[in-house]
Amino acid sequence: MENIADHPQLHSPNSQGGQKYKGPIAWALFILLLCIYHSDGYFQMTSDVIANIYLPVSLLNEGSLSFSPKEFPFMFMHDDNVQKQNGKFERLLKTEAVSPGQGVFPTHYLTKSRYPGVYVNSYGFGAGLTALPVFALIKIFDPDYTKDPELLWRAGKLVASLCVAGSAALLFLTACFFLERRYACLIALAYGLGTGVWSTTSQTLWQQGPNVLFLALGAWALVKSRQTRGFSTAWCGAALGLAVLCRPTSAFAVIAVAGYLAVGRRKELFKFILGGIPMAAALLGYNLYYFGDPFFM
Repeated sequence: MENIADHPQLHSPNSQGGQKYKGPIAWALFILLLCIYHSDGYFQMTSDVIANIYLPVSLLNEGSLSFSPKEFPFMFMHDDNVQKQNGKFERLLKTEAVSPGQGVFPTHYLTKSRYPGVYVNSYGFGAGLTALPVFALIKIFDPDYTKDPELLWRAGKLVASLCVAGSAALLFLTACFFLERRYACLIALAYGLGTGVWSTTSQTLWQQGPNVLFLALGAWALVKSRQTRGFSTAWCGAALGLAVLCRPTSAFAVIAVAGYLAVGRRKELFKFILGGIPMAAALLGYNLYYFGDPFFM
């Protein structure tokens, strides 16, 4: 059976996919999809992403990856409101504060850490950390940005749509190693406009937005490392490591790529592992600090 990584087009700069105009087409796809995702002016609201949206706020304002009733009272409820955590979404937009006190409970998207009164995102810190550059820019231009919850929600959608549009552009670049540009472009458009990444993933800051970006980046880096001399699989390891930070089930992709390298490209396996070590260390350190167990799940 032919190894896909040994495909002749991967070793020829003059393959059908060609090198000319790939970059401009990828950028055009990125901008087109980004505009489409924002064309209706709508942003999806769901309680599952609140901690993702406010994690960069906590990091920028408090220097922390955690939440407490004092700093983020709207994330907590009194004991007589525990059954109302899935109430009207207008509350999410207005972020009505619930005064901390006796019998205060975290909402479902928060998990108690080992420190009293300190809670962390139930869905991990990867997606929120990915949004940090965008939120940092917003803070520079508007120091009072936290007083406008709608701005934060729209920023969350912007981050998600940037990630999805970027994943489509990377899919195009990866497909160009195997196909003519026109077919690679059709595949990227079918992915960007014909799947749930438009209707769901690009609409708010779920885990899967940054996740699909880093998975696509890892796939592109893996193929490019085979085609381009001097391009290391360490970049693939780093990208997939970031995907794991966003969604732990991406570890299956890490295992699959490591297995492939162990069988067909053993010299590159160490570089791949080396690239992922910083992300693995970050995850283990986060779990150790907040839960006292580096392998906390």
